Amino acid sequence: MYSTHLASHVVHGQRTWLSGEPECIWFGITCTKTQIFVTNKIISIDLPGTYLKGSIPNALVFHLDSLEELYLENNVLTGTIPTEIGTLSNLIKLSLNSNNLEGTIPSEIGQITTLVQITLSFNDLTQNIPLEFAMLSKLDLLNVWANPLSGEVPLEVFVHPNLHVTVASLVSNQSGNLFLHISIQDKLLKIATFIL
Repeated sequence: MYSTHLASHVVHGQRTWLSGEPECIWFGITCTKTQIFVTNKIISIDLPGTYLKGSIPNALVFHLDSLEELYLENNVLTGTIPTEIGTLSNLIKLSLNSNNLEGTIPSEIGQITTLVQITLSFNDLTQNIPLEFAMLSKLDLLNVWANPLSGEVPLEVFVHPNLHVTVASLVSNQSGNLFLHISIQDKLLKIATFIL
């Protein structure tokens, strides 16, 4: 994953990437802070629209056990979402929408029980929403719109007490049936089946 934009971008005193400076002062990186100094615990990576190219490295998740927010939307990331993402046990917000990611949505994301928001729309993700997402009891936003998903959407995902808005998901199965599920304010408002 690399961007020439990051290599030369400086905003409000934040340094460029790979500059030899500590990561906590790099553009788009936020670390935990105390009154005396900045620690090296990265809690947020916020790099939307920074022309990131390539795949999300498996190694990205190592040494990021304090990461709470990962915003990589509106880039040109390719490849699959690494299954190792399931080890980010403190992650609250995951935004990978509007990239060129492909493959399946990793079921390991269901292990991140701290997740509140997942946005994966406008990629090329296939198969189905993992049943393991039903374990995400804090989830209040799941956006998988505009992906060529297939199979049935597991209803267990849509019955969380905290789930306020789930963006409509249109999926098809091998029989050619399309299922539209919309959940807003804790209630499954519409389940429609369209036969092609």
